[in-house]
Amino acid sequence: QVINGKRIKTLFLLGAPSNEAEKANHQKLLEYEDYIYGDILQWDFRDTFFNLTLKDVLFWEWFGQRCPGACFIFKGDDDVFVNTPRILDFLKGLPPAKARDLFIGDVITHAGPHRDKRVKYYIHVQYSKYHLQL
Repeated sequence: QVINGKRIKTLFLLGAPSNEAEKANHQKLLEYEDYIYGDILQWDFRDTFFNLTLKDVLFWEWFGQRCPGACFIFKGDDDVFVNTPRILDFLKGLPPAKARDLFIGDVITHAGPHRDKRVKYYIHVQYSKYHLQL
């Protein structure tokens, strides 16, 4: 895909289906999507919230080997709306020296694990290796 004169590639990062029903129902659809669009990267690990770091590490390794000429990468979650033309406009407006090492994200300070079971990011005490007092 070309947007504002720049070649853009969209990829979807996935782990393996977590149960047999998902595997039977969804894996063939994923394979078909990848056959048509070539946009699926899938690794053999359970795709759960607690494996997001593993997904990131595998992606960065793949990206480093397969995309040496890429100028920029945007990595977002499945609940993020991306306005690609606006991102390209923003990047175009940066001085080259600043754009070369650009890393944008949210800084979260004084964070701790969520212990409220109603919170999406709830983490049970048994999953905490170290118990920190904040």
